[in-house]
Amino acid sequence: MDHWNSELDRIKQFDKLLDEISPLPSLSDEELWKYSETVIYIQDLLSLVASLPSDKKPPIFEWDDTVSNLWRKLFLKGDDVDRLTFGDLWLKSLIETKDTKRIFKTASAFLASCRNFSLFEEGYEVAVSLLKRFPEDKSAAMANFLNTFASLFYCESDWEKAEEYFRRAKDLGETLSNDECVKWIKCSKEDFIGQEIINIAETHIERGFLSKGKLKEEWISKAKPLIFELEKRNLSEGLKSFINVTKAEFALLIENFSEAEEIIDDIDRLSKTISGPYYYSMATTHARLKAKLNFISGDYNKAYQWIRKALRLVSIKTYPAEDLFVLKDAIKIVRKLFEEEPNREDVELVKDLVLLLEDKDWYTGGFHSRQVAELCLKIGYFLKNDGHRELSILDLEMAGLVHDIGKLRIPWSLLNKIAPITPKEREILKLHAKFGRDILNEIGLTDSAQVVYEHHETMDGKGYPLGKIPSLPASIVGICDVFDASTTLNRRYKIAKGVKEALDEIDSLSNIKYNPHAVQGIKAVAEKMQRR
Repeated sequence: MDHWNSELDRIKQFDKLLDEISPLPSLSDEELWKYSETVIYIQDLLSLVASLPSDKKPPIFEWDDTVSNLWRKLFLKGDDVDRLTFGDLWLKSLIETKDTKRIFKTASAFLASCRNFSLFEEGYEVAVSLLKRFPEDKSAAMANFLNTFASLFYCESDWEKAEEYFRRAKDLGETLSNDECVKWIKCSKEDFIGQEIINIAETHIERGFLSKGKLKEEWISKAKPLIFELEKRNLSEGLKSFINVTKAEFALLIENFSEAEEIIDDIDRLSKTISGPYYYSMATTHARLKAKLNFISGDYNKAYQWIRKALRLVSIKTYPAEDLFVLKDAIKIVRKLFEEEPNREDVELVKDLVLLLEDKDWYTGGFHSRQVAELCLKIGYFLKNDGHRELSILDLEMAGLVHDIGKLRIPWSLLNKIAPITPKEREILKLHAKFGRDILNEIGLTDSAQVVYEHHETMDGKGYPLGKIPSLPASIVGICDVFDASTTLNRRYKIAKGVKEALDEIDSLSNIKYNPHAVQGIKAVAEKMQRR
């Protein structure tokens, strides 16, 4: 028991540390290394506890009083990846207790992280399983869980399902005491119900944006009384900043641009004066709404500048799911820019996409993408002169530039994680190939989309995402990605290899992992670069 007490003390120290440190993106390298050492320790500890039989575990409820405090703090510090990993491990230990309130509290945090990492299917599976297992639960923790479950549907644009679960959360909230809401949701009953009214109004507004004519008017007429109801309620100042977001979006829906701009400009100012459970920085949201205002009013260039600002802010100044909203609007804005300016070429569109990625992550979007594109260009010329006339040099360069564009959908906390990547986290990182294909298809760059989708495939069929032999262009992009990543001092946790060491390793895997023509190309290009 003394041993478990000392281990719990380590978690309590980490809990205190989260109160004291700045958001992770602003920490120094030394501070991040120290933080990562603690993360590794707690991850191993929670993994051990999850693997033990019930009679060997520490006192779970006593531990949960501290562990469950970590969920919101981790998110606020920009560490959603560890909230996902810790939450997954801790949920396994809590399930055995059958204490539904504690289970649903941690499950809500886990679902929120699934949402933020676009792991929708995993989130749905966990949620449905728990709802089937504990169908009679009527607690505040369950109400909050229903709200978070609804947010998964919301982020996948399933407005009907989102509204259904937001309403279920609201109806359950109406039956609860204020004390229970404060204990398990960390907000008043009035605020929780207000939150659900906001969410329901948002589903109507989003459907309004997608509709025209009478159908649009119907959604407007459904959203309007909900906004009036919010203004009558006695809600906290923190929640009022969220109400302003809804009011701004409603004003945009009815094209009252002057009112929308006034509300939007007030959002960031108000958020700096409040505190409490509903306090999140609204800086990213403010920039996103400014982009939306300019987009709807037809100033696409100004919308583009604002959405880039939103991406620069999204890693450290955000509230739940804002990452996803910003990216969705960014893609819409970039696509519209090129529809409105038909003389602009695909290569310009690609450069704009790379700037968006650079705004989010300096290494992936900037230096690395440009280096890979340059290598692709040189290999393309080499192989074209060597008989591969079918290769398009421009297409290769563009695919090299956007090969990592799917990382726009990977949160900063995983892209920049110093602690060792877990197997589950590695699988999430692999999703960037699929995300990249989806983004490029949505924009209209279908040729680049397929190359990006395949660039981590290998000749032995053991690559991802499909385990198939890649095309030659995808092989070229993939080998350039590997070469640059291995020879460049980039991430904080990465030690660069020498050029000869990297080439020898690549050559040893010719026709196993890498296309022999691509191997021939990277060797020729790298050797020529060394002679300079």
